Parts: sequence; structure tokens; C-alpha cells
Amino acid sequence: ANGRAVALNELEIIFEPYNNIETNFYETVEEAFDKMQQLKNENDRLYIVGSLYLAGEIRETLLEIF
Repeated sequence: ANGRAVALNELEIIFEPYNNIETNFYETVEEAFDKMQQLKNENDRLYIVGSLYLAGEIRETLLEIF
């Protein structure tokens, strides 16, 4: 794990005030990406925001799939 990563329970607390939108929390990038791929419809878009470190992890995940 990245030493700069925020603990999952801290993220849940940060996003608690935003209860009017659906939020999902996952332990790993792979777990989150897999779940979002399952949930989205064919024409849905999946936006991922975060650090360059996260972008690198997502890139690795995509390269494994495609």
C-alpha cells in the first residue's frame, strides 16, 4: 500500500456528510474497479479520480484486462 494512502475508515468519515449520493469503499483498486465494471451498464461511463499513483494502478489493471 502507498504510505500516503488514507485509511478506508477515514474516507468513510470524510464522505459521511454526502449521504445524498451513493458512495462505495473498497480495500484495493482491483476490487473497486472489478465491482464498478460489474455495476455499470454498457453505455455508462466510469470516471476515476485520484493521484498519479492511482492512475498507475488503474493502468496496470486495464493492461491485464485488455
